[in-house]
Amino acid sequence: MRKTNIIGMLILFLLIITGCSLKNNNKLEYKYNGENDNWKIEYKTSKNKEQYERILKFTYKGDLADLKSSEVLKYSYKTDINHGSGEIELGDDINTKSFQHSISGEGSNIVKEDSVIVTIAVDQKIETIDLK
Repeated sequence: MRKTNIIGMLILFLLIITGCSLKNNNKLEYKYNGENDNWKIEYKTSKNKEQYERILKFTYKGDLADLKSSEVLKYSYKTDINHGSGEIELGDDINTKSFQHSISGEGSNIVKEDSVIVTIAVDQKIETIDLK
């Protein structure tokens, strides 16, 4: 009987340890989308254990030739607690209408944002899109 109690306690201990380790592996993720006549945009922020990642994807809805005739695409994003920006060289060598800005690291908390504002500038045309 004592051996049965020890085995039962061991099984219970293993179940508790397994449950705790599964709980720590949960991935937290938030996605925001928006678009206008020219752009489709997705902003995703996620965290798995201590690793976080933020990805901003934007796709031009028009003809690739429009982007090839431009020199540079500038973009920025602003959330309640984060922001970022970048620049992409355009021109004849460009062969895609989709672009991505990503950042990852350790130790950052993520929260559900109330607002994600993305601004895209191609040549002199500036467009701002509010993601939901």
